[in-house]
Amino acid sequence: MLRDVSFVLEPGSFTFLTGLSGAGKTTLLKLMYIAEPPSRGLITLFGKDLAARQASFEEEFRGESSRVRSAVKDLENDLNALKSKAYADVSEKLKIFEDEFFADLRTRRQDADEKFSTWRAEMDEHLSSSIREAEAARAERNRGAVASYA
Repeated sequence: MLRDVSFVLEPGSFTFLTGLSGAGKTTLLKLMYIAEPPSRGLITLFGKDLAARQASFEEEFRGESSRVRSAVKDLENDLNALKSKAYADVSEKLKIFEDEFFADLRTRRQDADEKFSTWRAEMDEHLSSSIREAEAARAERNRGAVASYA
């Protein structure tokens, strides 16, 4: 425990802090870097109250933290807007691609259907012609067979 401690460190001086165990060396250092607030009195550094400096720093830090949080939130909103636009652009491009793709499929199917219809008509005609030829050949054989029985 420290009581009524007062000292001045001159600029450029080299100072040692020594003492017995429990004399308050660590407590003094903690008070100097404001890890512990003094129970009474002031701690001044360069003629300024450290507790007031700490409070001022904390207030400034809170203000800066709020500005940083706000800036991060704005950045997040901008990124989300950018992502939404990118997704919309990609969706639009995919929609155009999809429309073109399916239009191309319809055209190809129509072409294939026309070719198939032409092929089928040609095959039907070829089969009909082959059937007529086979029936004519059979009729010819039947006439030849009837003539040979007679």
